Amino acid sequence: RGADMIRQRRAQFHDALTVRTASPLTPRFWRNLRDAMPRDAARLRALGADLGDALSATLHSSHRGAFFGYLVLALLVAMGGPWLAERILVHALPARLPGTRLRRSLLASAAIVVHVFLIGSALQLAWSAVRLGGTFSDDLQALQQASLRAAVYAAFVIALGHALLSRRLSSWRLLPLSDTLARRLSGVPWWIACLSALGGLMSDINAIAGTSLSAEVTVHALFALLMWLSMAAALRHMRAAPPAATADAGDSAQPDTESRPL
Repeated sequence: RGADMIRQRRAQFHDALTVRTASPLTPRFWRNLRDAMPRDAARLRALGADLGDALSATLHSSHRGAFFGYLVLALLVAMGGPWLAERILVHALPARLPGTRLRRSLLASAAIVVHVFLIGSALQLAWSAVRLGGTFSDDLQALQQASLRAAVYAAFVIALGHALLSRRLSSWRLLPLSDTLARRLSGVPWWIACLSALGGLMSDINAIAGTSLSAEVTVHALFALLMWLSMAAALRHMRAAPPAATADAGDSAQPDTESRPL
């Protein structure tokens, strides 16, 4: 009953974030977080114990070999799949597409779809390995769905950033950026993807475990701050970079010294 009440309060909190809780800049907020911390830690430990029990049940069952096989296959799909798919797309699609800007857009779209599919499949394989033992609660099912959403979103952002910047293949770059600026910004999609996906996953974990509203606000505030720092670093790299030239293949036009295309 208490967990149900917390879930209802969290739903109301999402509807009126700044009205339902004290500001993190006030002592009241930190007092509430301190008072709720023992209960929140106990609920998170219970969720971790469920995951540990599922892993233990799988490792002590007859499916132990299949468990490690699934994990190895998941790693191969996640690490080698995008690398191989990118090279196949770069060599296979250009011959079948018109030599216009549409070629770059279609290649980028195909790469994004493939990356999202591969990363989602790899994580699904990893969770399938955990489920082999048969001990899988409703909370773990919700955690599986939350982690899958976060991973798919992160893969989408990283693949989109890779297509926009195209650090290694300037002729496929969708944004009119110089090679220097593309290299400097190449880490930004990773930061945005990891921070936003991890923040969303932590919020989902709080909802699954039934932690307090103070913990929910702490997660939002922390990841908002980290996201702001990453964007500030990206803007700093843009300001320090030389003017950008268009990335169109065969374009011999001189870059505009006042151009800030991004």
